[in-house]
Amino acid sequence: MANGTSLIMTSSPRENLIQELRDRAYRSAFVQAHAGDSIAFQLKAMRLARCMEQRDVAALLGNPKLQPMISRYENPDYGKYSVNTLLELADAFDVALIIHFAPFSELVDWDENPSSDKLCPPSFDRDEGLWGEGATSTSMLVLDTETSLSGHDLEADGGPVSTTGLAASETQESINVASEATVMEEAA
Repeated sequence: MANGTSLIMTSSPRENLIQELRDRAYRSAFVQAHAGDSIAFQLKAMRLARCMEQRDVAALLGNPKLQPMISRYENPDYGKYSVNTLLELADAFDVALIIHFAPFSELVDWDENPSSDKLCPPSFDRDEGLWGEGATSTSMLVLDTETSLSGHDLEADGGPVSTTGLAASETQESINVASEATVMEEAA
């Protein structure tokens, strides 16, 4: 500028990334790095969230001696995952695996907004997107059982038998058994 001051242009990290992605070689390297990094980081985050050691994951895969392989899978520089391996890992963590081609805008959004839900998805049983906030598949199963059993009459040899309250009494019985087991463990 004429008076000696310069105009400082600031752009957002998103705009900077989009600008860098204009270069085809950079795009290719970015996609490869992102794929390897995100898988490695997700595997480690899911393992740690479940208070597991690498050998525990290997045991879920059917061979505790695979622990060194789990270590490699958690290394962002590894990047040699087969689809079959990823499917086995998804099964071990009881999460879905989605593999699809995507527009770069989706990749930029993922990179720009990493969330714990993306990095560490809950298992099927704890997926609030399926069961509702604070609910699990087990709690929903109990509710389904209570709903389907309550108020229905069954026929027995001696005549009709009401199931009203049956699920609740079975649930209470399970709670009582669990409480007794806890008391016995604490006493020991």
